[in-house]
Amino acid sequence: MRAVIAAFHNSITGLVTRFGGFVARNLGDGVLAYFGYPQAHEDDSERAVNCGLVMVQAVTKLDTLAGPAGTLRARVGIATGIVVVGDVIGSGSSLETPVVGDAPKSGSAPSGHCTSRCGDDRRDNTAAHRRAVRVPRRWPPCFEGLDDPIQAWSVVAQSAVDSRFAALRFGQGALVNRIEEIELLLRRWKQATTESGNVVLLLGEPGIGKSRLIAALEQRLQAHRMCGFRFSCSPHHQDSPLYPVVRHFERVANFQRGDSPSTKLEKLRRLLASDREVQTDLAVFAYLLSIPTHDKLQSTIAPQRLKEMTFAAIVRKLESLAASAPMLVVVEDIHWADPTTLDLLDKLVAFVERWPILLVVTARPEAQLSWASKANVTVRLLNALDNEHAAQLIVNVSGAISLPDNVVNRILIHADGVPLFIEELTKTVIERGKVNNDPLSIIIPNVVPTTLNASLMGRLDRLVAGKEVAQIGSVIGREFSFEMLQELSGLPTKRLMEAVRELAQAEIAIEHGRPPDATYTFKHALVQDAAYTSMLRERRRRSIYGLLSC
Repeated sequence: MRAVIAAFHNSITGLVTRFGGFVARNLGDGVLAYFGYPQAHEDDSERAVNCGLVMVQAVTKLDTLAGPAGTLRARVGIATGIVVVGDVIGSGSSLETPVVGDAPKSGSAPSGHCTSRCGDDRRDNTAAHRRAVRVPRRWPPCFEGLDDPIQAWSVVAQSAVDSRFAALRFGQGALVNRIEEIELLLRRWKQATTESGNVVLLLGEPGIGKSRLIAALEQRLQAHRMCGFRFSCSPHHQDSPLYPVVRHFERVANFQRGDSPSTKLEKLRRLLASDREVQTDLAVFAYLLSIPTHDKLQSTIAPQRLKEMTFAAIVRKLESLAASAPMLVVVEDIHWADPTTLDLLDKLVAFVERWPILLVVTARPEAQLSWASKANVTVRLLNALDNEHAAQLIVNVSGAISLPDNVVNRILIHADGVPLFIEELTKTVIERGKVNNDPLSIIIPNVVPTTLNASLMGRLDRLVAGKEVAQIGSVIGREFSFEMLQELSGLPTKRLMEAVRELAQAEIAIEHGRPPDATYTFKHALVQDAAYTSMLRERRRRSIYGLLSC
């Protein structure tokens, strides 16, 4: 039994760590794991759901002294919500980091299943749920300490939705103030189809509208005869070579859950039927997609040569499609790409120039891309919306509900022109009004929508020394000085300078002047709110008292 439990714990701990979670406690034949602590990510809910799916399968494959693989089964329960994390308590095998809140009370699942429940916000973790195939559980459970039954979902598998934009939105609203950008893309499309291929690199911070712009371009091109090709990079697979390519071919070949290797191979053969070197490419793609064949590529060909053959097969596939119709190739979120995908993209940038192809790449501003200065590449930085267009977006989102001017102004102040912030704040205000029968005549409180909280906290948790300073600054206000930070934090000058430099480099705050005479402004009011609400009241109160005594 000890060997069985050890094998189980080793497997689960490795998977939790792989998906960015934290094992808080081993509970005999169970495990308590946190996602979002000690470091938050913008997709913690999604990481937890994906990890749960893999766990259920991994445990069935454990070969232990208790019996052959398939003997063991596991259940995974996932619950989301805001919690308070306490200090580490206990020692040795009883060491744990306790949390307090509703979420720890409500994780449950039948054996062999992965079950997930939403938090209090009805739209909480929409992306995680839409990016998985799930069905409602028909036994809504009650738990100790919770008065009402909760809505739960049985997660079956990953869905075919790769785009984070598509996962976060059930529908697309009107595109606001991106006329210049859409016209630029349409001009480059025309050049690609009449002269030579082009590359457009769209840069912008999260939520600024990169994916929405591509969706608008695809809508405009629906009437054109064209082929589409989409690669979506994932933050969960930055160590998986060519993961976006693998996911694309699994999707277009229509691989289904439960397909046998022979079925997958036949589907892949049909997909490549019109290509030139079908047999060679079939062996290469089968290896890339982990489909067993009689060809022993890995054992007979050097890794570098195999990589070159894979790139050549991908290029041939693009050539065969481009020869029949102009192509729109989209590579999303290249800042999360694995090194091999980045190498492939380098080749594609040079390749598209010879074919009627428009290659559109999206990235966050911190991405460093060597090919961005090439002649056939256009770089476009997406800026925030001005107040006029931001107000127009609020009207589009609110629909028939008319929001008072003071509420609209508060949303404008907090959203800072970022379309995603505007949409989520507006939806939060409307939903709170419906739940509380609020006439929406009051000014909204300083609240961070649940849908944005993980993303904003992820930005803060990536800071090494700056998070605590950002929290102290959030108590002072949207703008704060180096001198005031030093007074409240009590940090040595050198350490404080490192912390504020980190805030500026991460674009959490904008620096004006140089320390010790510098002042700082939070780039977004919602980042300030996230830092403020992440502090315990006692610590926040001490900071406020310190501020009043200065």
